[in-house]
Amino acid sequence: RRRSPIGWASLALTGVSAAGLYALYRRELDRKLRGNRAAGTPDLGGPFALVDAQEKPFTHADLEGSWTLLYFGFTKCPDICPDELAKLADVTERLDRAGLGLERPVRPVFVSVDPRRDTPSRLRAYFKEHPFHPRLVALTGSEAEVDRAARAYRIYYSKPTAEEAASGDYLIDHSIIVYLLDPNGQ
Repeated sequence: RRRSPIGWASLALTGVSAAGLYALYRRELDRKLRGNRAAGTPDLGGPFALVDAQEKPFTHADLEGSWTLLYFGFTKCPDICPDELAKLADVTERLDRAGLGLERPVRPVFVSVDPRRDTPSRLRAYFKEHPFHPRLVALTGSEAEVDRAARAYRIYYSKPTAEEAASGDYLIDHSIIVYLLDPNGQ
């Protein structure tokens, strides 16, 4: 009589292996489901050097020491940026009124993504005409400096074509986000 290659011993070994693999699968699945659901800290921020509307240097280190609301935009923006800056001012005022007991008040910061037109003198004139919040710090710099700051905060923005830049009449598509940075600049 010939013996079949599949016997009770091989069936038992297959069953024990399948049960073990299933138990391992369930354990890993449960561990992942119960585990920390946070994805981690985003890699935002980094070294940058710009100037404010009074042409004073402003770096990433100046973001440290107080909570900061950080927004990237441009002064010739017809609608979105003014709306976002108004919201930024409103939130800053609400936080001031809330009496959170912060060591230093929340600081709103605007970074221009249009360094060709948003010079320090343009920023001074714009924010004098549109006083969103008295503590608002407006920043600009060279194209390379603005690129570095925007890249550090993962801000997308389009640059004008040569023709648009020559005419001075162009819009800039950009990310619309306000970052809340802690006193460590994170």
